Amino acid sequence: MLPGDELVLRPGDTLVARTPKGMFRVDALSETKRRYAWPNVDRTVTLGGRARPWYGAQGAYVAADFFNDTNADENSYDFASERTLDYYLQAFPPTAYASDGTTVSFGTAPNGSNSVTVEKLCVDHRPPIALRASAGSSFSWTHAASPVGGIASYDCARTILDPVELDAAVLREDLDNFRQSLFMNSQPGEGCELVTGSASSEPPALAIAQTVAFRSGASFLLHNVNGSLQIEATSATRRVVHWHNSHTGVVPFDLDTEPREMTFELGGGVMEAGDAGSDACRRVSGTSPYTVTYDEGALDFATVDDFRAWMKWGNHTRLYLDDRYGSAGVLAGFRVGHAYNGGPLLAVDVFRICIGGSPASKLPGANDADVRLEGAEPPIAWSCPGGSLDVANNFRYWHRLHELDTPRERRLRRYLGI
Repeated sequence: MLPGDELVLRPGDTLVARTPKGMFRVDALSETKRRYAWPNVDRTVTLGGRARPWYGAQGAYVAADFFNDTNADENSYDFASERTLDYYLQAFPPTAYASDGTTVSFGTAPNGSNSVTVEKLCVDHRPPIALRASAGSSFSWTHAASPVGGIASYDCARTILDPVELDAAVLREDLDNFRQSLFMNSQPGEGCELVTGSASSEPPALAIAQTVAFRSGASFLLHNVNGSLQIEATSATRRVVHWHNSHTGVVPFDLDTEPREMTFELGGGVMEAGDAGSDACRRVSGTSPYTVTYDEGALDFATVDDFRAWMKWGNHTRLYLDDRYGSAGVLAGFRVGHAYNGGPLLAVDVFRICIGGSPASKLPGANDADVRLEGAEPPIAWSCPGGSLDVANNFRYWHRLHELDTPRERRLRRYLGI
């Protein structure tokens, strides 16, 4: 236990909760020892403190292992408003909660271990005012007559938790994992089999001119909610990428915020109706061992409405890459995240946008303040891929894979109004 770790029960306290899942009881046998009991379970464990906040909480926990079959957590959370408290209860619903903000969760984890959590939820460092106890539950406390002093804190949490940002961080990590799986499972010529570490074998040559968005000599700049990105096309296939992530994230999703640079080659190619692109399959050099998932190419939409529908997908909005586009018809987005191997990930999309087979130069919502293309441009009109992207069927396909329009994404959209 560390000084200031934020706990709920003082030594000698007992909390009993009657819930729809049955009666739950926890006894604080000491500052860190807890006895938990619910139907068919009676366990005593010793909690350990946290060196830093974890998912916004700096309480105490113990993980199940060979000698202990119970995961246990005890934490305090503070929220900026009743609205964000309500969001937290919807996003991470406990088994039951009381009007004073005390919550309990108990049951069996997917790996078969017991799982139990006790929390204290506050609003602006005070117990909530408008919170109603969860249906079908009641709580009773027995406090020690003279609680033994200790080093933990039993007040509301010192720091504010933003559950919306926490939920968004989880969504971004899920999308990062899915994005990486697409690259790692792709076939030769259709993606990147190796996207980190030392240089791979020579990537397949670019098949057609429109598999790239930039001509040699072009310089592209993007600003979005994730930070800033610059791409320099030093040749037809080589890209020097500079980025500065300004999104710090939520522990355990801490993100690199140092200015970075990496140079890599384009290779491979994707050719489908309305979609022509290339991938950064070979890393050449960089200032940090990043995994890179990079798409550059062109997309053709049958109508502007199709383009607008596509832009509403969670992996294009500010929930993930935060794609933006300018009057030159170039759309781009990026974000920093985490790779399968635990290292940092850079995800980038850059596309020329076409509508009805022609380059789009007057897209509604273009933002030249945040998206700027400079340098060499071809003397002839930039060509578009054949056919048009079937937005509706694509959406249904990804929805079936549970990668779009998930409950978490819908919840975030409702709260953020997007």
